[in-house]
Amino acid sequence: MTDTPQRAHEYGEQAAMRGLPVDENPYRLHDLRAAWLRGWHGYQRTHAGPPIEATAEGRAFLASLKEMTR
Repeated sequence: MTDTPQRAHEYGEQAAMRGLPVDENPYRLHDLRAAWLRGWHGYQRTHAGPPIEATAEGRAFLASLKEMTR
């Protein structure tokens, strides 16, 4: 299955939420790479502060999300 720009954008947001650096962009195709970057930068602009995994509450929240998707 091929990713769409919308999905790449969501992955960029998720990467920023987890505290990954911008150079972790996995995409090589221009449209997908740009969408991922927009998602990453958008999250950075709207959510100043430490990555969600940096707090115990954040780790617990991510664990609960993972359980819900199983």
